[in-house]
This record gives sequence, structure tokens and C-alpha cells, in this order.
Amino acid sequence: MERKHGFRGIDYLHPRFAPFLQDSYGVVLYHEHVLRILADTMRISLAEADELRRRMEKDAEQIEGEFRERTARNTDEDNNRIFSDADIDRLWKALRSFGSFGFCKAHGAAFALPTYQSAWLKTHYPVEFLTAIFEHDPGMYPRLLLMAEARRMLIPLLGIDINASDAWLPH
Repeated sequence: MERKHGFRGIDYLHPRFAPFLQDSYGVVLYHEHVLRILADTMRISLAEADELRRRMEKDAEQIEGEFRERTARNTDEDNNRIFSDADIDRLWKALRSFGSFGFCKAHGAAFALPTYQSAWLKTHYPVEFLTAIFEHDPGMYPRLLLMAEARRMLIPLLGIDINASDAWLPH
């Protein structure tokens, strides 16, 4: 958001990536971004890049070595290295951290409305919103994280007490 509103400069990791990272203000956010970076740095097809992306969670160390080697060999028409060692470090860090939050662009569009609705509910009805999440337990977030968020929002968490919790009993 800081980049979008001009409070922070946009960093495209490398000038070659500006055309396809403009939509996210330089943040590697979508699977498509990772595929383009892998294909360009390693000189592989998008299909091969997708295979690497899928393997990254399991074989990160093996892929890192291959990524560093092939990217370092990537040269321009004058036989000059396109990516410096510092570039390679920055790129790998971005690619490696992608696995914890990335998704394909189509999913971004599909999740936009429920994400907005969830943010609105959390803002205007925080107790009810978190209560529903604890009750439903969608499994997306660990309970400890949800509990920490409730505490951060100063929402008291009460222990389970069958003697005091009787709303579920038929009257």
C-alpha cells in the first residue's frame, strides 16, 4: 500500500522485471510472477518454471543451487552477466519467501470479495467475527495465531466452562 500511494519507492528486484511486476508495485505476489522470474533468470520455459515452483517447498536447497548456478551463467549479447551475485541473493530471497503467501492471479480475483467482506466484518464486528472463526475453525490459521489476534484487539478470551456456558442448552 505504501508503494501504491507513493510513500515508498517501487523496487522491481531487477529492471528486467518491471513490465510484469507493475501490477503489484514490484511485490512478487502471484505464481505468474515467480514463473516469469524463474524462466528469465534460468532461461527455461514457463512449463519448466512451473514445475520448479511446485517443487520449491519440498526441494528448496536443491532448487536454490540450480537457480544460483544457472542465473549466474545468464549473460547478455556482449557476454556480460545479467544478474550480479547481489541480484541473485535478492531474487532467491523473494522466490523462497513466496511459498508462504503466494497464489495464482485468478485466485486473487476470486477471493477479492470474500476478503473485503471479512475485513469489513472484522473492522465493524470484531468480537462476532472472531467468535465465528473460532466456532467454525476453517483451519487456515492456527488457533494460537487467532488467539493472539484477539488479544491484540483487546477482546477477552474466556475459558470453556460448561457450568457457565448454557446458551446451547434447550430451555
